[in-house]
Amino acid sequence: MNEACVPVTCRDFDAAVDELAVDGVAEPRRSELLTHAATCARCEAQLDELAAVADRLLLLAPAVEPPPGFESRALARMEAADGGTDSRDGPRRFRLRVLLAAAAVVVALGAGVVLGRNGPPPVVVRSGIIVSASGVPVGTVELDPSPRPHVLITVDRPARSGGTRLCELVLPDGTSVVVGSWGYRDVAGGSWATGIDEALLQATAMRIVADDGRVVATAHITASRR
Repeated sequence: MNEACVPVTCRDFDAAVDELAVDGVAEPRRSELLTHAATCARCEAQLDELAAVADRLLLLAPAVEPPPGFESRALARMEAADGGTDSRDGPRRFRLRVLLAAAAVVVALGAGVVLGRNGPPPVVVRSGIIVSASGVPVGTVELDPSPRPHVLITVDRPARSGGTRLCELVLPDGTSVVVGSWGYRDVAGGSWATGIDEALLQATAMRIVADDGRVVATAHITASRR
């Protein structure tokens, strides 16, 4: 007689949702988790948000195996920068793991250099802290050339609101270019990404603009090597 299947709990789902969002869970566990999500609105919403983030990043490049230890090293650096995590940081940690799983695909391409042979050349990444109109840091913006130019925005605590937000990149000559827009559902998972023209990698600032034209957040963008 087969042993009865133990129902998946929300805690079980939280522990596996990052891998599930990037199709990294094998059967029969995958079906068990999806069955739970189909009956739990909270877990279904979390999976939808994380899967959308991964899909947007995976569109930037074909799949390539990331270098060994990439995810664990990156997580360790992020946690050190954040001063560690606690139980309240769980959803954010899941989002970071999904981002890393998808971003590893992008990073691993490294301008066509075969990893492990001579190593990829340094990649110049331009980034900055996003600050709200009231002066509060609310996230980060990163402009990355590898393997295709893209912008990645992370939001610490997405605020539920109506309407859309425009993302503008500002070039050194003051020219501003709208590279995309999002609504609350698009950033509810804590991040947003889109491809950009190569020339926009030289942007020195970013603005987030509301429907009525108000600048609700800005970022000063500077270069660093990765």
